[in-house]
Amino acid sequence: MTRLLSIFAALLAASLLAASLPGAVMSASVNKDDCSKPYWNNRKVPPPSIRVGITGRHDDVSATKVKHIKTVPFKRYVKTVMRTEFPGWIARKRKGGAAYITAGAVAAKQYAWYWTTQKPRYRVNGKCFDVYDNVRDQVYDPRKQQSAAAEARTNTAVESTWTRIIHRKKAGGGSEFVLPFYLHDGSKAAGACGGTPPGYKRGYRMFRSNALTCAKQGKGANAILVRSYTPRATRKAFVVIPR
Repeated sequence: MTRLLSIFAALLAASLLAASLPGAVMSASVNKDDCSKPYWNNRKVPPPSIRVGITGRHDDVSATKVKHIKTVPFKRYVKTVMRTEFPGWIARKRKGGAAYITAGAVAAKQYAWYWTTQKPRYRVNGKCFDVYDNVRDQVYDPRKQQSAAAEARTNTAVESTWTRIIHRKKAGGGSEFVLPFYLHDGSKAAGACGGTPPGYKRGYRMFRSNALTCAKQGKGANAILVRSYTPRATRKAFVVIPR
């Protein structure tokens, strides 16, 4: 009995210590049914899966009619999204493209991850989901194919950055888990590294033309992310790898 009490006391102390750590949670669990609560409650470990509203109209930002909700293993979701959002051909055809798609792997993962930790934005027929399958969020199209070499590049980008998380300093101290918007602005002109096109607030989106300029200058994926998600010096973004 004394040994059992000692073990119990040690376990209780460990749980209290874990709960006291910044950003720690007592447990990480998937919430499948309650639409009043986040699907996932951990910002140190990505969710095991994500709920996707399937419209089948991937390029239509106004498409909100959901055919069904699909629960997808999270890493498979990110790798599928990469085929459209940050395709592997960029690494071969654009100078510095490998660094760009590596940064994109972090952004695509964390964008989806962020929404699993929020109260669900979307619901249909009483069931909630985290993201649409189209440009309203990120394009999830399992039918999308790329060459074997390109697929290997995007898969490597995802695997090599899986533990990286983008944080941003808060004005009052501490840091926040960034919601990393990104935009393929379609501009053929080289944007300034870390710059922002007219009409957008600086530090909240990664733009392809600007990020590729960073990559061409020899900056790595982490540096591209820091430049893209830093609105000002007092709110500098940084990349962490939780232990």
